[in-house]
Amino acid sequence: GGLRLFGGFLFAAAPAGVCRRNAMGGSLLLSLVGAAAVGGSGPLCVWAWHPSSAAAVKANVWRPSAPDFVFPELAEGTELAEHLASRDDFGIALAGGGERGFSLAHGAARALRREGLLARAKYLSTTSGSVWLSTPLYYQEQDSLDSFFGESLPPQQLTAEALLGDSAGKAITRLSLFPRYPKGFVVNSSSRLLAAEALEAVLPELPAELTHLRGHLEACLGSFSDLCACLVDVAVPQMQELWAVLSGIAFLHPFGLAGRGSWHCHESEVEALRAQIGSRPTVYAARDISQGLPFPIMQSAVLLPVKVDRSNDTSTYAFPVEHTPLYTGTPGAYAGARAAPYAAVGDALVSSFAWPGRVLEPVSQNATSSERVARQLDWLNVGQLAQAMGVATSYVSDFQALPSTAKAGSCEVAALKHVLPDAQLWSPLSVDERGVPRTERHPVGDAGIY
Repeated sequence: GGLRLFGGFLFAAAPAGVCRRNAMGGSLLLSLVGAAAVGGSGPLCVWAWHPSSAAAVKANVWRPSAPDFVFPELAEGTELAEHLASRDDFGIALAGGGERGFSLAHGAARALRREGLLARAKYLSTTSGSVWLSTPLYYQEQDSLDSFFGESLPPQQLTAEALLGDSAGKAITRLSLFPRYPKGFVVNSSSRLLAAEALEAVLPELPAELTHLRGHLEACLGSFSDLCACLVDVAVPQMQELWAVLSGIAFLHPFGLAGRGSWHCHESEVEALRAQIGSRPTVYAARDISQGLPFPIMQSAVLLPVKVDRSNDTSTYAFPVEHTPLYTGTPGAYAGARAAPYAAVGDALVSSFAWPGRVLEPVSQNATSSERVARQLDWLNVGQLAQAMGVATSYVSDFQALPSTAKAGSCEVAALKHVLPDAQLWSPLSVDERGVPRTERHPVGDAGIY
């Protein structure tokens, strides 16, 4: 059919089945839209090539299977190890549960801090909804901890005004996308960013021709609790980064943590990372040492779709992933039948500023080494920190690994997979003819699956 070109987007009338993901690399935006948008008749395929962001850096790689391996935060002679050695041998785990998990985590962490336990714990582990609290807690620099947490109030003082006022803490009051609670209560939001303004700030390069997509994104932001259904309605094309973008706008942008193309690392690594990438890129650093906080661990999972033939075994399968400011990866080693249908998963932790990405050279058998890794970010992104948080909070992704999904129609499952997170992952247990670990895209999601 006829072709029309708008701002780098190629519109072509075509049968519904001919659109395919670009094999050349880069990101392909694919959609079926009404022909009236560009003239002509019949369905349309929309192609757009957006190169993904790849930056090769030297990253630390740790092999948990090595006999002398120790977790990086405990390595002797480092400021972080000294910080943790001064703390008691216990950790705090905050559960998930979406907005409920976020709210409970906020109250629990505030109470534990008031009682001095947050200052004594060695680790703080979060998953799903509680990650929405822990990420800004460690990385934001706008508010003091007192201001961030707010006050613990007795039940008789828990009025609507108190729940949404200054005493609630900046962890609550900075979130511009949740102004409707308690139900029917109107709060002054003059100091808050509106969702549309946040979207404009983090996606300034979105082509003007996609104003319809901008409108859909804003609509999805207004119904975050039903985000999965909204995304399917809006973007059946390959848009796996949408969850990270939307959750980043909702929970990170109000704290100044959703810069496009931004990096993240531990505060002890900033100088070394800057030496590699220069002074221009935005870098967010977790400040557990300077704030007197436990070492943070976010939990997520590599998912094994249940549609894969597992000899009639209906068990749920997932592999754990740990995200920290210092490293990200799967500590366990899974290969052969234990990893099927994947070639291998795990036995590698990599510097978090290089995750997800593609390793470019063979990985040493030593417990610790330095390797070149090409970090990967899709064109549509709000930074690396939002990408990690998006993976750890994508509870809607877990349907792929649930036994009940085996009964779902393949069409529905395929459509959902187009808008749910995946990540470029590699394991030194599976290498090519040059000895370089093979990089594969795996579905990833909320640790609630295990």
